Amino acid sequence: MHTNHLFDARKIFIFLLAFRNTINHDRLVLTDGSGFARNPSMKTKICWGFLCRLFFPIIFLSYLHIARCDGAPDLAVTKIWHEGRTICFIIQNQGDESAPTGFDVSLIVEDEKLSVVYVDTALAPRQRYQACFDYVWECTGESDSISVLADYDNNVAESNEENNYLDDIWLCDTTPPQIIDGPFVTDITQDSAVISWETDEVSRDIVKYGTSPAPHEAQVDDFNTTTTHRVVLNNLESSTTYFYQIYSRDLYDNSSTTDDYTFDTATPPLPDLIITNIWSQGSNICFEEKNQGGTAAASHQTALYVDGAPVAFLVIPVTLFPEDTWQGCFEYNWQCSDVSDEIDIQADYSNTIEESNERNNFKSEIMVCEIVPLEITSGPAVRDTSSNRAVVVWMTNNAGDSFIKYGRMSRTYSSELFDNTSTKRHAIVLENLEAASTYHFKIATKDQWDSKVESKDLTFRTAAAPDGTAPIISLILPEFCSDMLLLSADASDNQGVSKVEFYLDDNLLGAAFSSPYQMKINTHKYSDGSHRFSAKAYDLSNHSALDEKLSEIDNKPNTTLPSVTIMYPLKGQTVSGDIFVQAEANDDNGIFSGTFYVDGKWAGNWFPDIEGSKNAPINIPWHTALETNALHRIAIQVYDVDLNVGTTYLDVDVMNAPPKKPAELNITRTIVSHSNYYTVVLNIANVGEEDARNIRLDDFCQLYQPVSHEDANAQYYSQFKTETTQWVMNIKMKNPLSGGQSVKLMYDIAPVLIYPCSVKPMIGGDKYTNATDVWFDDLYNTYHKRYPLVFCQAPYYTDALKTCDYLIVTSPRNLRFFNTQHDMDLLLTKMGELAILRKGALGYIDLPSNISIPFGLQWGLALGDMNDDGRDEIIIGNPISKHFYVYCVKPAKQCFKDIDHCYPIAWKLIADSTSLLWVDLFPLGSTLAAAKGTVAILIPSRGIVVEDSFGRTKYSLHLPDIDSYFGLAVGNITGDSELEYIIADYNNDKVYIYTAKNNKIGEFNIVNSVFDGFGAGDVMGDKYDEIILASQSAQKVFILSSNGAVLSSFNFPFEKGDRLAVGNVISTWNNDKKEIVISKYKEGKIRIFNAAGNQLKSINARFNMFDGLAAGNVFEQWNGDIIVGDVGFNNICIYNSGHQSSKPDILSELLKDSVHPALSYGASWKPSGAWSSLLKSGWTLDGYLLIVGETEIVPSFGDRWYGSILTKRGTMPLVSDCTDLPYANTYGDEIVPELNMGRIIGNSAQSLIKPIQASIDQIKGTSPKHFDRSNAIVLSGHPECFGGGGDHINFRSEADVIAAKLINNGTAVYQQDNTWCPSISSINDLFFQNTSTADVIFFAGHGNSVGCSDIEVADVVARTNPFGNTCPFIFASSCLTGRYTDGFGIAEAYFSQGAAAYLGATNWGVCCSHAGCSAQFFDRWQIGKTLGNAIQETKLFVAGDKYGNYWNAIYHLYGDPKFGTEGYQAQAYKKIEPATKIKISDNSMFLDIELPNFQVIQTNGIDHVSIPGGMTTFEVGMPIVPYFKTMVQYPKNTQIQDVFLLEKKDIESASGLFLPIGEIGIPETGGNIRTPRIKGNISEWYPEKTMEWTVIESPSSTTLAISLYPFYYNAQTTDVQYFRRYNIAVDAIVSDVQITRLETNKYEYDLGEHIAFMMELENQGSAPKNVVVSAAILQQGTSEFVSGLPLQSLNDIAGTASYNAVWDSAGFEQGYYAAEIEIRDDQAILLDKRTASFRLGSLFAQVSDLTATPSEFDIGDDIAISMTIANAGTIETSGTAVLLIRNSKGELIKKFQRDLPVLSGGESTIMNEVWKTTDEIFSAYFIVGFAYYGVQITEPIETIIRTKKPTGVIAY
Repeated sequence: MHTNHLFDARKIFIFLLAFRNTINHDRLVLTDGSGFARNPSMKTKICWGFLCRLFFPIIFLSYLHIARCDGAPDLAVTKIWHEGRTICFIIQNQGDESAPTGFDVSLIVEDEKLSVVYVDTALAPRQRYQACFDYVWECTGESDSISVLADYDNNVAESNEENNYLDDIWLCDTTPPQIIDGPFVTDITQDSAVISWETDEVSRDIVKYGTSPAPHEAQVDDFNTTTTHRVVLNNLESSTTYFYQIYSRDLYDNSSTTDDYTFDTATPPLPDLIITNIWSQGSNICFEEKNQGGTAAASHQTALYVDGAPVAFLVIPVTLFPEDTWQGCFEYNWQCSDVSDEIDIQADYSNTIEESNERNNFKSEIMVCEIVPLEITSGPAVRDTSSNRAVVVWMTNNAGDSFIKYGRMSRTYSSELFDNTSTKRHAIVLENLEAASTYHFKIATKDQWDSKVESKDLTFRTAAAPDGTAPIISLILPEFCSDMLLLSADASDNQGVSKVEFYLDDNLLGAAFSSPYQMKINTHKYSDGSHRFSAKAYDLSNHSALDEKLSEIDNKPNTTLPSVTIMYPLKGQTVSGDIFVQAEANDDNGIFSGTFYVDGKWAGNWFPDIEGSKNAPINIPWHTALETNALHRIAIQVYDVDLNVGTTYLDVDVMNAPPKKPAELNITRTIVSHSNYYTVVLNIANVGEEDARNIRLDDFCQLYQPVSHEDANAQYYSQFKTETTQWVMNIKMKNPLSGGQSVKLMYDIAPVLIYPCSVKPMIGGDKYTNATDVWFDDLYNTYHKRYPLVFCQAPYYTDALKTCDYLIVTSPRNLRFFNTQHDMDLLLTKMGELAILRKGALGYIDLPSNISIPFGLQWGLALGDMNDDGRDEIIIGNPISKHFYVYCVKPAKQCFKDIDHCYPIAWKLIADSTSLLWVDLFPLGSTLAAAKGTVAILIPSRGIVVEDSFGRTKYSLHLPDIDSYFGLAVGNITGDSELEYIIADYNNDKVYIYTAKNNKIGEFNIVNSVFDGFGAGDVMGDKYDEIILASQSAQKVFILSSNGAVLSSFNFPFEKGDRLAVGNVISTWNNDKKEIVISKYKEGKIRIFNAAGNQLKSINARFNMFDGLAAGNVFEQWNGDIIVGDVGFNNICIYNSGHQSSKPDILSELLKDSVHPALSYGASWKPSGAWSSLLKSGWTLDGYLLIVGETEIVPSFGDRWYGSILTKRGTMPLVSDCTDLPYANTYGDEIVPELNMGRIIGNSAQSLIKPIQASIDQIKGTSPKHFDRSNAIVLSGHPECFGGGGDHINFRSEADVIAAKLINNGTAVYQQDNTWCPSISSINDLFFQNTSTADVIFFAGHGNSVGCSDIEVADVVARTNPFGNTCPFIFASSCLTGRYTDGFGIAEAYFSQGAAAYLGATNWGVCCSHAGCSAQFFDRWQIGKTLGNAIQETKLFVAGDKYGNYWNAIYHLYGDPKFGTEGYQAQAYKKIEPATKIKISDNSMFLDIELPNFQVIQTNGIDHVSIPGGMTTFEVGMPIVPYFKTMVQYPKNTQIQDVFLLEKKDIESASGLFLPIGEIGIPETGGNIRTPRIKGNISEWYPEKTMEWTVIESPSSTTLAISLYPFYYNAQTTDVQYFRRYNIAVDAIVSDVQITRLETNKYEYDLGEHIAFMMELENQGSAPKNVVVSAAILQQGTSEFVSGLPLQSLNDIAGTASYNAVWDSAGFEQGYYAAEIEIRDDQAILLDKRTASFRLGSLFAQVSDLTATPSEFDIGDDIAISMTIANAGTIETSGTAVLLIRNSKGELIKKFQRDLPVLSGGESTIMNEVWKTTDEIFSAYFIVGFAYYGVQITEPIETIIRTKKPTGVIAY
C-alpha cells in the first residue's frame, strides 16, 4: 500500500461495515445468503444513507488517488465459507505483477480480529490461494458478522487497495433437520438397493437397516454434508423384506430420527441368451454368445443356418453367468455361393434353457464374398482413328460397364457416352469428331459390386480430312543480314498449316506452330558469308512445301582506320595567342570523336556536329599562351564509330609575349570504383597567376545519381531535370584558388536504371553537353569555360549494376508534379545515399525517352523499316547540311548490352546521303516520307527522289511545279504491289497520285493548306491505304480514297502548329489497321483516333508548333511508338502508345525474371527483365526492392480477388484494392513473392525522406537514434475497442504468443493489455511511457487507417519525441492500419515521429487466421535477418490458401527492407532446434515426417492449440485447429506429377479441450470492427482432410509445399486424435521440354475482346518430342476455372518452337484473370506449366482541357479554372479530382479537391473552381490537375498563368 495516502480508505469501509451490522443486527431476516436485510426500518435506512453520503466522497477520492493501471499486484478476497465450524477463504492476485510472500489474511468476527493466516508463497498474476483459519466458530446469538481482510498490515503495494476484504452475516441455527422429500428406494436388485431423500437444510445423515424392526445394527453413512442424500445398501439377500431408519444431524449438532421404513429385494432373473457377433475365419463361421439374464447352464446347443438352411450345430461347454460371453466356430466349410450369403445363428437351438425372452436368440448377417479390387489392366488406348471417328478400348480385371467423357476444350468435357453391358473388354466408339483436332478424355468402369475405377486424363488427335494439296510457303529474307535476323514466312493451305520449320544450311533452327510464322536468330553464332535459309511448311495431312533463299551474313568488324589531315597550322608555322587547329577527318563508317594533344599531353576533345558523319571538319581551340615559347608537337587522334583510331601530327613554333597569366583552371577527372558506386574526383589546378574566385562547376552525368553533401572545400548540390533526363552536380567552392594551387573535389554517384531507356552511361557529359561547365572570376574578368572531361566506359556502369542486390525505384517525373525541385532533388540524393550504403542501384520510371539525334526548325521527320529488321528506323531530313540521315534505335532490352564505347547506345547512324550525287538532297522546304525500305524526298521545284537504305537512288520523279512544303505521303492506295506517291498541292487545292515511274495515275480537288495534316495508311482495314487530310478550314479529318471520295470523316479542331501522322500504334490481335495520330501543341497532347473518329487514347507530351511528328514501331513492341522531333530541346522524343504512367504493369515487367535469351519469335510489349537482368545474378530470387512514393508517384495494383468469406452480412469478397505483391513476384504465380520488398510512404518528398534518413543514420551510426531489438512493446487492444462498437475478440492470445517469441530472442518485453485500463488517456499514457526505449512495437487489436488499439493519429503526432533515442519497427496486426491511400494515416504518423519501418494491412483482415501469420513472421525474423527477408519468407510459407494469399496481398512493409539486422544482441539469443524431423530420400521422392507434440495455451477458458512451426486452419463457424506445412526443394525443371500419403501413424489421443471457433472481423461505419459469430454444422471429426500439396516455381528451383492435417477434433465430445508420423511419396520427373516464354499481347483488354497468348518452348533433349498444349482461363487469386481453350498437339518438337492461342472473352465479367498453360506428353505426363496474367475491362481515367482564365492577371482578380475528367476505360470508375496551384518557387499556394461522380466508360465531367488571388504576389503560377481513381492516378497536366504589374510587365 502506498504510504503517502492521507488515510486508509479500507479502514473507513470496515468501520462503515461494522456500523451497518450494528444498526441492523436486530432486524436481519436472511433468506438468500446475501448477508443483507430485506426489510430494514426507515430509520436504519436514513442512518446508513447519511453515513454513505458522508464517507462515500472521501472513499471515492481516495480511490481515484490510489487507482492506477500499472504493473502492481492487486489482492482480492473472492470467497468465504464455513465447513462446520471452520471458516475458509479464497484470495486472488488480480494485478499484473506478483504479490510477495508473507502477507497476512485476517479473520474478523463481530468486529474482533480472531485469527490470522500468513501466505507462504508468492502469488503470480491471476493466481488463487485457498486456506482455512485455525479457529472454531461458535455462533453467539441469532447471527454473526464475518469479515476476511487480505494484507491487513498493509505490507503489499497494490494497484487497488479497495478490494482486499469480503464480509458476510451468518445466522445461528437450533432447529434439527427434517426430511422434506422421500425417502425413495430405487434400483432394487437381488442384493442391493438405493435409498435417497432430501432434507430442509444441510446435514450429514446415516441409514440403519436390518431384516427386523428397529433397533438396527447395520448402517451406511452419507458422508456428504448436503441437503440431497443418497446411500447404496449392498450384500442384501434376495426376495427379503428390509427395515430401515434415517438419522440426520446438521452443522450445528441439531439431530432427528425417522420411524422404520421397508422394502423388498428382487427375485433372481431367468437367463437370456443372445448372439452378439458373427464373422468368418477363412471358410469357418464364428460367433459370440452372451447371457444378458440370470445364470444359464452348460451343454445347450447353438445352430448355424446358411441361406435359411441349418448346416451345423455346436454345444456350449460352459455355464454362462450373467453378462458372460463365449466365442466359438462351427466345424463347417463355408463357400460363398455368389455375391453374398445370409448367415443366421440361433442360441439354445433345442430350447433346453428357460429364458426371460425366447424371441431374441437369432442373429442374421449378410456376408459379402471376397472381391478382387477393380483395376484397369490394359489401356485405355485409341484405335481406328479417322478424321471424324475414334475407338477407345481398355480392359479390366472384373466385368463392368463402360463410360467415357471427352471434349476439345481444356479442363472441361463436352460429351459423355455410356454402355451398361458388363464386360472385361471395353470399347466405345466416338463419332462426329472434328478433323485434325486434339481431344482429351477420361474413361471409367463400375462393376457389379459398385467398385469403380477411372483413368487419368488422356488425349488423342483425329486425322486430317483427305487432302492431296500441298501447302504454299514463301520465305521472307533480306539479301544481306547481320546481328539479330528476323526469319519470316507466309504460309497457307486449303485445310490449314500445322507448322513451319526454319533451317539454316539444313540445320533445324526451330518451328512456329501458328501464325505469324517467324523467329529470330543471332547471326553472330554463324560464320560470315553466304548461307542457305529454308522454311518448310506442313499441312494437317503432313504434306510439306519448302522455300529456300540465299543470304549473306556480314558481321565482320570494321578494321579500317579513319584518316585525319591537319589543315592549319602548317608544319613549322609560328603561332601565338588563341587559335583554332583545323583538320579534316574521314571514315567510311562514320566519325565518332577526336582528341587533341600537345607534346603528348591531352589538350581537348572534339565531336562532330553530327555524330557518325563520314567526313567532318575539325576545329579545336588552342590557348597557346599556356605553352612555352618553343617548338611543340601537336597531334590529333580520330575515333570512328567502331573505335578504330587514326592519328596525325606536326610540329609548330609557339611564340607569345610573356604577360602575367590570368587565372586559368586546369581540370582532370579520376573515377574511383567502390563496387556498386563510384567516387568522382575532380582535380582543379590554377595554372594562372591570378586568384580564381567564386569557382562554380556544373558536372553532368547520365545514368548516375550524384549524392549531395558538403565538405571543407565545397558545397555539392545534385539536381535532376526530368524534362531532359539530365543529372547535374552543382559544385560551389568555398574558397578562392591561388595561382599554382590545386584542390580535389569529390562526390559519389550511384548507377541508375531508367525506363524508357534512351541514354548512355556517362560522367562529365550528357547527350546535350559533352563537357563540364566551370565559372570563375579573377581581378579582371568572369570566365565561363567548358572542359571536355567525358568518362563513358560503359563496363564501369554495367559492372557496378552487377554487384547490386538492392533496387530503389521512384518516378522523378511524378515527384516533380507534387513537390518543389529542391525537395525532389533532396529526396533523390537521399535515395542515392541509401543505395550506396545498401549495395544498391536506383530505378527511375516514366521518363521521357529522349534520344540525342539532333532535330531543328523546318527539318523533316519520317519512320520506315529501312534495313528489313522488322523495326522502323528514324529518318531525319536536315536542310542545313541538305542531307537525310537514317538512325536505328535499339530496343529497351538491348539498351545496355554489348557496350564498350561512347557512341549513344540508343541509336546508331546506319545511312546518310552525303555520298550521293545530289549534294543538296534535302534543301529548305523539302518534305520527307518513307515506306518499305525507301525514303521519299519532295524537293521544291525538282520533284521526288526515292532512295534506299544504302543511299542509292531508286527512282526520280521530275516535277518542276513542286513548291515548298507541299504535302507528301507514300502508300499503296491502288491495291497493287507497288507504292504510290501522293502530293498535296495547296497552291491549287489538288491532290496528285504518281507511280514510281513518274506516271500520274490520279488527281482530285480538295481544299488544303500548308498547315494542314497530310498522310496515308490503311485505317479502314481493307488492305488498301487511304489518304488522310486534317483540314484547318473544315475543322475535320477526311479519309479519302484514291479518287478523292470521302470514305469517312470526323470533326476535329485542327490548328496551325498541329501535326498529323498515320501508323499502327495501338495493336490488337490480327489487326493491322493503322490509327490517325494528331498532336495538339496548345494542349500538350497527342491524340489517337480510329477511322470512325473514336479517340482511342490521349498522351501528355511536350510539343510545340514547330516540332515534327511520325508514327510507327521503332522498339518492335506490340503497341507502336509516336516520334516527336523536338525543336526546343534539339532532339528526338519517343512516346510508346501502350504505356500509362498510372499503370503498374510496366514496372512489374521490368523486374521480372528475364526471358530466355536465345528465343524471340515476335514482338513483345513487355520489357521483361530489362532491369532485373542487369542487376546482381540471382536478384530475381532473393533481391531487395524499395519503392519510394505513394500511388500517385509509383502506382500499386488494385482489385485483386482472393475468394470470399461468409459473414452475418452475407458473403464478402476478400479483395485487395491496394497491393504491391505483384511487384515482389518475378516468376510464376503472383501470390508468391521472390523479392524482399518495401515501400516508402508519405504525402511529400520531405516526409518520404524521414524513413530513408532513419535507415541511413542507423547504417552510418551518426545519429543518437538506434535500433538493436533490446526492448519491445507488445500491446493487445481492448476486445471491443475501448469506446465500444467492436465485436469481442480476444487479442491477448496473439499478443502472448508474440511476446514469448521476442523474449526467446533476447528482447525485453513490456506487455500492455488495454482491457484493464480505465480510459483512453491511460492507454496512451502507459503506451508512450514505454516507447522511448522500444525497438520493436507490436499491436494486436482493432484498427483502421487512422488508429490502432485505441491509439490514433492525433495521439501520436501530439507527442514530443515519443521514441526517444530509438527508431523502432512497428507491426500492427490490425485491420486497415497500413492503408495510406485515404490520407495521412497512422503509419505516416509514426514515421513523422521517427519510426524506421512499419508493417500493416491496407485492408480489413481475417483476425483468427492472420494471427498465425504474425507468429510465422517472428519465427523467421531471427538473428541477422532483415525485415524484408523475414516478410518474404513468411509470405512464401503462408501462400496457398485464400487466407494466406489475402494476408500476402494486404500486409506491406513500409520502410527499408534491408533494415532490421543492425545492433542485434546475439548473446541473448536462444537458438531452438527445429522440433520437426524430416527425412528425405536421396532422390527426394520419399519423405518421412515426424511432428512434435502439439501445445495448448488456455486463455479465458479457451484452449488455443498449436504445432511448433505450424499454422492454424480457419473456417468460419468451425474449430480453429493446427496444421503443419513443410516445403521441399527440387532442381529446376522438376515437374511434380502427384503426391501420395503412404501412411500416417503414431496416434495420440486427448480429451477435454475447448477450442475457439473461427470468426471474422469486417469493417463497420467509422472504421470499427465487428465480429459476427457464425455457427456451422460441426462434423464429428474436423477437419475432413488429411493432406494438400501445391507447387511453387522459381527461376532456379521447384518447391513442393505440403500441408498436413494431423490434428482432428470432435467438438461434441472434446476428443482429440493427433498423428505424429507421416510417410509420403512424390511422383516427379525432370522435364526436357520447357515453356520459355508466355505472355499476352497486352495487359488490359476491353470486355469481349480477343486475348492472344504467345508461347515459346524449347526441347533440350536429344530426341524430338510430341506435346499437347492445354490452356485454361482461371480467376486470378482464387485459381477457379473460368474457361478452356481448344487443345493443341505440337508434334516433333526439336529445339525451339512457338505457338499462339486466342481466347474470346465475350460474355465474361470484368476482373483479373490468368491463362494457365500446361504441356504434357503422349502419356499425359506434365512437362511444364506457366501462367500469364491479364485484366478484362479497361480501367483508365484521363484529365484534359485544363484552362485558367485570365492567363495574365492582376493581383486580386478571380481566376476561373476548369478541367475535364473522363473515363477513357470501359468499366465504371469514380474518384477525386485535384487542382494544385504553386508559385514560381514551387511552393503550394492553393489546393482544390472534389469527389467525382460515378463515370461509365466514355463519360466525362468538368471540375470548375474559382481562385481568389487577393493575397498573392507578383509571380508565375503553375496549375497542376489530376484525378485519383481507385489506387491509381491520371497523368497530371499543367498550365501556367502569370501576374502582371501596372507597368505591364509580365511575371515569368
